[in-house]
Amino acid sequence: MGRYLKNYYLIMNYIILITLLLLLLISQNILLLNEETLLLICFITFCYLVTKSISSFLETTLDTKSTKIYGLLKNSFDDLVLSIKLILSIKIKFWTLFENFNLLKTFCITFMNVIVDRSILHKSKLSKISFPKRLQFALRIEDQVTRLLTILLVRKLQKIVELKWFYTSAFMNPYFMCAYKVNIREYIQVI
Repeated sequence: MGRYLKNYYLIMNYIILITLLLLLLISQNILLLNEETLLLICFITFCYLVTKSISSFLETTLDTKSTKIYGLLKNSFDDLVLSIKLILSIKIKFWTLFENFNLLKTFCITFMNVIVDRSILHKSKLSKISFPKRLQFALRIEDQVTRLLTILLVRKLQKIVELKWFYTSAFMNPYFMCAYKVNIREYIQVI
């Protein structure tokens, strides 16, 4: 309020000073007092008064607008700083996540190597345990197959001998009467 009062006194001093100056110029006949001069003085006074009365309104309006603009700019800069901080924190989190994935990759590779090594050791232990059993089983089967084959061969030979005796005694075929073993083998193969 004191500021407006000082401005009011200052304005009144200027008006009084201008009025005295005009009266002095008119009295000395430097300035002619006619309609045009009076219109000019009225116009200047009107412009000055309008400017002064509107200037306070314009000043408050401009102050309000500048305060709003300042607030908007401050808010936008605060939002910008906040978003930059958020982006930086996300970037830092992303890089830590990336590093964690790299660590996880190395741990997984070492873990898989350990698992593979352990499984190989386990399989070799199992094979060491089961291999002799399988080998014994294979040996038993081989022995049984050998026995079976010998039995089959003996039976075949018995049948051949019986057939030879039958053919030699019943048919009197000269092919079956050879006395040499080589010839018998050849005849058996022919049969």
